[in-house]
Order: sequence, then C-alpha cells, then structure tokens
Amino acid sequence: MTNKRTVSEDIKQFNLSYLLLVQRLVCESQSEATDISGLSHDMVVALQSLTLPQLASLAETNQFLVRPGTNIVKALASMHISEGKTFTNFL
Repeated sequence: MTNKRTVSEDIKQFNLSYLLLVQRLVCESQSEATDISGLSHDMVVALQSLTLPQLASLAETNQFLVRPGTNIVKALASMHISEGKTFTNFL
C-alpha cells in the first residue's frame, strides 16, 4: 500500500517549510528576511520568536500562507538542495 499525501497535507508541509525558512533567514539578517519574504519587519521578528510546535500549528491550514514569488521560490529551492535533496521531491 502506497502512502499518498493529499493536497492539503502538501500545502501544510509547504507552509511549514516557508515559516522555517523565514525564521532561519531572520536569524541571519532581518532585512534579508523581510526582502525575500515580503513580510513586514514586525512579522519576521514575531516569527523568529516562535517555537517549532507554534510554527507547526500556524502551518496547519489548507491555504497557502505565502504567494510564492521568485525570491521565496529560489530561497526554498536553495534550502532544500543544501539539505542534499533533489528538487523533484521538493514537497
């Protein structure tokens, strides 16, 4: 029996990846996190303080938390590839 994820589960995984990326970016550079994510400075600072369970809870929606633009897609792909994964199993 194969384990097939639903679209809703994929969206939740994407949301969590996005939130973790923003959190990682803000630790490196708040201005870069703001530029790449398109979020306000206050929002990226708020995301920085959230715990993993809080981020996971925030990601638990069947709607995208982000409208992917070029900057965020490139950043997510870069993060994914740096972890040794191929782009074909990105989500």
